[in-house]
Amino acid sequence: MKNLLGLMVMVVVVLSCSFGKKEATNSNSAANSNSTANSNTATKTEASTATNGAGLTRAKYEQLQFGMTYDEVVKILGPGEEAESYTANSAKVVKYKWAGDNNSRITATFSNGKLSFKTRANLK
Repeated sequence: MKNLLGLMVMVVVVLSCSFGKKEATNSNSAANSNSTANSNTATKTEASTATNGAGLTRAKYEQLQFGMTYDEVVKILGPGEEAESYTANSAKVVKYKWAGDNNSRITATFSNGKLSFKTRANLK
């Protein structure tokens, strides 16, 4: 339980650190971004908006339940872009992101294949 709590704290810290960096370039943003994002990743995300993030809504975000698999999330949001992948405290962690219209974003983090953390920005 302590390991899981430690993992969640680590994810929140990473997201908090990256939040300030992303906000500096997107003044209308309201949430997180990938802490390892670079300009190539940002460009790739914008290019993939039409295919994987069109129609991101708060209602779709609220359908995402902790414990869901990536495939279950894909049924709601469509395929996401893998933002990062690593192992922490023997848990395989994979973060995916979706970008939509008007700078809307959803980020979902999966630990050992199950949704463990989610964030949103600019959803209607």
